[in-house]
Amino acid sequence: MPARQASIIGPEQGFCGTLSAREDLTSSLSGTCARGGRLWREKTDEDGWSVGALVMGRVPSMTLIAAADGSSLGNPGPAGWAWYVDDDCWAAGGWESSTNNRGELTAVLELLRATEAAGLAGEELLIQCDSQYVINSLTKWRHGWKKRGWRKADGKPVLNADLVKDLDAALTGRTVRFEWVRGHVGHPMNEAADSRARGAATAYQQGCPVPSGPGWTRGGRAQEAVPDVASDAAPSSGPTIVPQTDALF
Repeated sequence: MPARQASIIGPEQGFCGTLSAREDLTSSLSGTCARGGRLWREKTDEDGWSVGALVMGRVPSMTLIAAADGSSLGNPGPAGWAWYVDDDCWAAGGWESSTNNRGELTAVLELLRATEAAGLAGEELLIQCDSQYVINSLTKWRHGWKKRGWRKADGKPVLNADLVKDLDAALTGRTVRFEWVRGHVGHPMNEAADSRARGAATAYQQGCPVPSGPGWTRGGRAQEAVPDVASDAAPSSGPTIVPQTDALF
């Protein structure tokens, strides 16, 4: 089985690593989880069974799985975002002008809001995402940015800080796992999210109604489709190529 890049955010502790399998140790090590957390170990290609992570908080009863993606025609240009669970559970929106990174971040934020509104914030959420910028921002960099007053290691303001701040608040108290998937290689859920984000961007480009989707319909309280309101926030002027180190952000 090829390795998948996964990142986990929990109420008290996060984990990042390359994994090919997971073994849940909660039942066999119940004393370790007396505070209501989960303990597992991840099987890495390099080291075998070697890495453990403990996420404290209420044990989720199920895992919600969704893909999130963004699109920008011109970057900046007409842009869209989308999250996707299945053909009957998805949402999309966009702007007349924005960037791909803002679309990617907004897709995750709207997914978090939709699941919270459905009463599912207590469940584990797996988000499949092809943007390492988004995954690194939310699992590696945001805590340092926050401590520095939303500034990068070089003292410059964080790009897309408004969205990152909203995401920081939306992630508080939740157990969210990110799985990196390579884009545009036929991954079904990623392709579905990508086509809907691109469809929203194309609708703005052509001045057509934006296909916003049915909204959240799977478990919890069903939500109406997210009304698509073009943001009046200025699009990010950040680079289109995503650096992989906090020092550049």
